[in-house]
Amino acid sequence: RVQWERNVKLDTSRLATFYRFANMFTDVPSIQQQVKRRKWADPIINKIKMRNAANYLLVRTFIRNGNYLSMFLRQLFVGGFVVYLVPTTIGKILIGILFLYVISLQNMSILKQYNYHLLWKIYPYTNEENKKSISTLLYILLLICTFVFSVIGLLKGLTFLHFIIIIIVYTLFSMWIIKYYIQRRLSQPQKL
Repeated sequence: RVQWERNVKLDTSRLATFYRFANMFTDVPSIQQQVKRRKWADPIINKIKMRNAANYLLVRTFIRNGNYLSMFLRQLFVGGFVVYLVPTTIGKILIGILFLYVISLQNMSILKQYNYHLLWKIYPYTNEENKKSISTLLYILLLICTFVFSVIGLLKGLTFLHFIIIIIVYTLFSMWIIKYYIQRRLSQPQKL
């Protein structure tokens, strides 16, 4: 005799396991993450000077939503580990740029969460100010990655000159990707 309920539970469990694994690398819409308070982050958020409500909302969402913060930390850890493993300075620069690109694209999805959200629409700010808010958040995240990747390279044995070169290249790439690529992507019409 076939035990249908047991088989359905097993299949659902297997599918949930696969989604959790896939969620380690990308955003999986079918997984609902709970929003947590994260009291440890309150002093950090309060020290950040928020000029508008969009900045505040994006930073709070990034920290409190398990998807964005955990995905950023995983990508930062993996990127730092790969930068540590690569022996040459050019390799460290290329790998770092690759991870900066991936991190910026993955975390840009935070804006999609608010495209059709009522609270996002009632703030008295224009669409340009909202784009500036996400650009600011992404730039801060990329600067954190720049610092971490550069320090890991320095700990691995880079000379001080190579350390400075890596910081400059990562920072210039971060500024370029925010100013040109991300702004262009944000200017395109959003799809549901």
